[in-house]
Amino acid sequence: MKKEVNLFLGSSIIYQWDTCYYFSDYNNLNLGVEGLTIESINKSFYPKIDTVTSMKIKNIIVYIGSNDIVKNNSKVENILSNIISFLFFLRETFPKSNIIYIAILKTPRRTDTQKKKLDYINKKIKNY
Repeated sequence: MKKEVNLFLGSSIIYQWDTCYYFSDYNNLNLGVEGLTIESINKSFYPKIDTVTSMKIKNIIVYIGSNDIVKNNSKVENILSNIISFLFFLRETFPKSNIIYIAILKTPRRTDTQKKKLDYINKKIKNY
């Protein structure tokens, strides 16, 4: 019987992932949202926190930050700070869960400036 839960959080990369197929040994809760930014996570995740905290979350898989860089709404330090704050919140809320942060993908559509920003963020998150 599947009791442990994989919790998926993030933007369309997560939203479009067939988690039931690739992680069939777990119950999977995919809360991915297309176009999600770290600033909009308040609207998509925090309202569901009571439901989620009642589950036995084994792994939390997170992909955030990509849309923040593309939309260029914030300075790179603000994006980084918001990501770290969210990861810290997850660690505090789910102390027994594994948290897996997927590095921001470097796609051909990215500008050189965007690639530099995501390299910087990925490096800082890795060190965190």
